[in-house]
Amino acid sequence: MPSQLFALTAALLASFTAIAAPTISYPAISTFDGSFTVARFCEAGYTCLYADLLVGESKTISRVVIDTVFMDVWVTGSNCCGTDAKACQPGEKGSVTVNENFKSTGKNTQIVFYDDKTDSYFGANITGYSTQLQLDDIRIPGVNIGVATSTVGRVRIRGMLGLGLNDTSFMQGGHFLDSLGVSQFGIYIPPPNKFNDKGHLSLGYYSDKKYGVVGSKLQWFSVLTTKMGTFREWVITTEMVISSFDSMGKHRFLFYTRDLTASAANAINGWFGGKFDTATNTTIVPCTGNPLIFTIINDETSEDVSYTIPYSALVNEVSNKRCISLVDDGDSNDRNTFGTPFFQAAYVGFDRGQKRIGFVPLDSKFSS
Repeated sequence: MPSQLFALTAALLASFTAIAAPTISYPAISTFDGSFTVARFCEAGYTCLYADLLVGESKTISRVVIDTVFMDVWVTGSNCCGTDAKACQPGEKGSVTVNENFKSTGKNTQIVFYDDKTDSYFGANITGYSTQLQLDDIRIPGVNIGVATSTVGRVRIRGMLGLGLNDTSFMQGGHFLDSLGVSQFGIYIPPPNKFNDKGHLSLGYYSDKKYGVVGSKLQWFSVLTTKMGTFREWVITTEMVISSFDSMGKHRFLFYTRDLTASAANAINGWFGGKFDTATNTTIVPCTGNPLIFTIINDETSEDVSYTIPYSALVNEVSNKRCISLVDDGDSNDRNTFGTPFFQAAYVGFDRGQKRIGFVPLDSKFSS
């Protein structure tokens, strides 16, 4: 039977066209210490994390999605255009004007994503440059960045900051973290009731002592080293107990083991009275409900740690009193993606050097 996979993806889960990539080095020791703020937005069945960048010494902020699948950085160019209703338009807000501060790398490509909710493709045609990147007060010279000249399909995003584990680069220019000489980063995302609060992304160190429960420590898991399709992701295999009270007040349990072949996402959505909507390929659920508790069993350390996800983090209100579930079964029935909802129960540490991911429950002052 297939092993159960627990995927943590902060932004878009997508398949893409494969491009040959160079060998990437993974520094084992941090040489950079800096951080910047992150926030999030919701659209339809997606909850994305974003950051504001300044590119090429520009004073115009480019808002890009933070993605833990891919490793490239790209923004929308001021001359970008497309034919779809959601395509980029010349001179739109946040677009970047290429000038003398951009040095061409001669590496152009097309980034293509597959959206399984709409069974469609979207993406962007990218031109490669080397230029300065600024995040809050951090200035990083000589970063390989893609600038979109046109978009393909119904593109919802206008750029990306890649923090993936994989070694497949569209731009073939190395990982963003390699530009800093670091292999570690950590993410804190505020709960939905603090929607206007910004989160925190630390580069080169972890902030678990600040955001985690007092006296706790990161619970580490080795990341699968095999590729999921054509690239690597922050995916672990583990056993856990998932529990909650369903819509009728009954206490529900799911023993999530390596031999479980059913979809954990379908079971959880069923607890909350979810109904699948074929028109939108989403699961409609009530807008209020009970929290979801994950008790994760770590075979490597024999630690059992519980994480509580507030119900408001499990759903997205797409219209007045109409909510959809953000719990996804991934791309197969042996893989379940809890993504951004789980980030609102735990501070998450990522280590590309040792290929591992760590969790610690959030302190109550950051989780409620």
